[in-house]
Amino acid sequence: MTTEKKKIFTLSLDSENRHMASAILFDGNHLAITHCVPVAGPPSQWRNKMLADIETKAAAGFAIAVEDRSGTFSPHAASVCFDDVEDGRTLLQQSFDWWFSLKNSGNLLLDASVTRYDMKAGEEGSLIDIRHDEKGRIVYHPNWMQFHGGHKAMLLCVAAAMLEEPLSGRWVDTMLAAVAKRNPVSPSPFSSWQAITMQRDADRARELRGGHE
Repeated sequence: MTTEKKKIFTLSLDSENRHMASAILFDGNHLAITHCVPVAGPPSQWRNKMLADIETKAAAGFAIAVEDRSGTFSPHAASVCFDDVEDGRTLLQQSFDWWFSLKNSGNLLLDASVTRYDMKAGEEGSLIDIRHDEKGRIVYHPNWMQFHGGHKAMLLCVAAAMLEEPLSGRWVDTMLAAVAKRNPVSPSPFSSWQAITMQRDADRARELRGGHE
């Protein structure tokens, strides 16, 4: 069992119902979402403070994901668009895959204060309707009248936990720190690259395969 923890901060700004959330990924595949609160008021009242807070969190090693088409926060955060498509599926659909995989395996832990943003599917009156496409893949259809920035900030926590940008500053710092612990002599650039691209990618691939089986 690993004691490594990944601190996560997310911000959903792509609607008038803005929210921010915090989470911790621990023991490899346990995600605890601890906070999800509205970002109230016009941007002029909170933008500069938020930028400073994100810069501080980035320096402290947080993985930060922001849904913001303006790119204002991108210098210190991964800019996320749920409409982006990979392998024929949007990031929104992939994030729902991860959400329900973690939830159904008991690895998604929600603080009592965030349960109002919990997302359920397949039940009468659920926020998410489940169907299948022509390839038999699950397709999630949110109730867009009720699905808002709070839910998206929670999904961003899952996306940040499962899909961090390779070779981001935080990612590289974490990987090199792991190499240093295993190797008391400063590793060569080649051995560092091997450790980053092979060992941790292999570990993450095993985790992802386990979560989707």
